[in-house]
Amino acid sequence: MILAATVVVAGTITGAHAQSTEDSMEAPAEMPSPFAPGQSIYLGDPMITALTTQLPLPPFDMANGNAVFGVVIPNMGTWIHQEVSPHFADPSLSFRYVTLILNAGYDATAPYHETAVGVYSRIDNRPASESEDSTNINIASIYSVYRLALAFDPDRTPQWRAMLTDNGLDPDDDAGLDLDCSRTHDLDSPIAIGNLAGKCVLEGRMGDGFNHFGEETPGQPFRDTTGYTPVNSANELVDPSRWQPLTIKLREGTYTSQQFTTPQWAVTEPYSNINPRDFRSPPPLASDHAFPEEYKAQTDEVIDAVASLTDEQKMLVEFFDNKARETLFFPAVEALPNTIDFWQLDFMLHIAQFDAGIVTWQEKARYDAVRPITAIQYLYGDERIRTYGIGSDTIRFVTGSEWQSYAKTGDHPEYPSATSCFCAAQAQAWRNYLGGDEIPDVTLPNGDVVDGYIGVLPAGSSIHEPGITPANDVVVTYDTWTEYERDCADSRVWAGLHFRTAVEESLDLCSDIGNAAYNYFQTLLDGTAPLRQPAEKLDSDPLLERPHYTGR
Repeated sequence: MILAATVVVAGTITGAHAQSTEDSMEAPAEMPSPFAPGQSIYLGDPMITALTTQLPLPPFDMANGNAVFGVVIPNMGTWIHQEVSPHFADPSLSFRYVTLILNAGYDATAPYHETAVGVYSRIDNRPASESEDSTNINIASIYSVYRLALAFDPDRTPQWRAMLTDNGLDPDDDAGLDLDCSRTHDLDSPIAIGNLAGKCVLEGRMGDGFNHFGEETPGQPFRDTTGYTPVNSANELVDPSRWQPLTIKLREGTYTSQQFTTPQWAVTEPYSNINPRDFRSPPPLASDHAFPEEYKAQTDEVIDAVASLTDEQKMLVEFFDNKARETLFFPAVEALPNTIDFWQLDFMLHIAQFDAGIVTWQEKARYDAVRPITAIQYLYGDERIRTYGIGSDTIRFVTGSEWQSYAKTGDHPEYPSATSCFCAAQAQAWRNYLGGDEIPDVTLPNGDVVDGYIGVLPAGSSIHEPGITPANDVVVTYDTWTEYERDCADSRVWAGLHFRTAVEESLDLCSDIGNAAYNYFQTLLDGTAPLRQPAEKLDSDPLLERPHYTGR
C-alpha cells in the first residue's frame, strides 16, 4: 500500500514509500513551536499519562495566554481521556463532549468579535477596547467551560472549581445564570457572558436526541432510545452478512459483549442546515454472503492488508484512530493568534464532524453490515492465515478464529466507515477555510518555514505496541487535504476495521457535510444566523422500516 503523504522517518524524506535508512540526515530534536494551522503532534500513551499527572497547572497568563491551552485542554482533555474515551478512539462520545465544549467557548467569545453571534445565546457585541488583551476573552471562555464541566461530571467538582480558583476566579460567581437564553442581552461582565453561554449551550442541546443526560432513560445517560437489536449475538452468528457484537475481556475471567454505541446519534439534530435523510450510501453488496465470491474477495483484501502492515502504517492507523489528534493535544490551530480564533476554527471543524456522525450512524443502523473480523472468522475458522507481527514489518500465522484487527474494532456496524467520513467532512471544511485543496506552508514567528500539515509520531509511542513501534520517529506531512483523507480512509483497511467499499463510499458521502458546516458557520460569523431554538430529536429514519437490503 502506498502512503499518499511524504513521510519522514528518522529524518529521511522518502516520498511515497516510508522506510528507515541509516545514512540519512538526523531528525530535528524537537518540532518548532508554536504549531501553525494544519499541524499536529501525535501523543502516545506515555505522553498522555505524563500530562494527566501535571494538575494543578502552573499559573496562567490571563492577559496574554490562550485559555484553551493553558486551562481547558489540560482539564477537559485529560478528563475525556481518563473517564470517557481512552485515546479518544470512541467517536460518538468524544465528538459529543468536545463539540459542546467548543460550542460553549465559541458562544462565550462571540461577543468580543466585531459581528459574530452565538449559536444558543444572544449577547450584544462588545466594544473593541474590551479585547485589547485576552483577559476578558479568556475569563468568558473558562466560565463557559466550567458550567459544562459541572454538568458533565459532578463528581469532579473539586477539580472544576480549582480550574477557576487556580487562576484567581470565583467558582461561586453565578452572574448571568438567571438570564433567559431566548432573549438578547447587553452584558459587560465576561463572567456573566461565559456563564450565560455555557448555560445556553447545555439547555440548547439537552433534548437534541443524543440522550446525553438520560432524558429518555432516567439514570442511564447515553443509552439507546431507538430500539436497535442485533441479529447476531456475541456467541452465535445467525447471519454472516450482519454485524456481530464481539466478546470483550474486561479483566481476568470476566467478559462482556459489545453493544451498538449510541445508535441514537442518528436521530440527533445537526448543527448545520442539512437533512440527514438526504445523505445516503448504496448497499454494501459485497458484504452479503449470498454472493460468496465478492464476500471472500473483500475479506481476503483485508487479510492481506493487515498481514502487510509496516511500522509507518501501524502508526497512521493509531494516528487516525485518535479523534482528537488535531484539536485536543497540540491542536491544528495552536498557532492562531488568539483564543477567539481557536474557538471559531475548531468549532467549525467539529460541526462538520459531529454532523457527519449523524449521517454515518444513520447508515450504519440501516445496513447493519458485518465487520471484517466476523467475516474472517466465519470463512476461515480453524484454517491458518497470515497476520501482522509485533514490531517492524513482521508477520505471523493464526487461525481464522484467532484473527484480530490491529486497532480496536468499533462497537457499531461496519458500513460506512465513520473515521473516513469524519476525515472527508473535516477536509472539505478546511478546503473552504483555506480556499483550496492545497495545504500551504507556514512561516513561524521566528522566520522558519514549515509544512502546513505535519504530524510527529515518536519512536515507541504506539498504543498497541508500546515501546516497540515505531522503531524510529515517524513524521507525516500532507501537501493536500486529498492526500490526508486518502491515508485516513486507507488506514481503516490496513487496520482490518473496514472493507474497501466502506471507506470509499464514506469519502463520497461526507464531503458535502463539510460544505454545509462551513456555510452555516459563516452565517454565525457575519451575524446573520438566527438564534437557534433548543434542539429536538429527529424522527426515526423511515428507511429503517423497509426490509434489510439482503432480503433477510
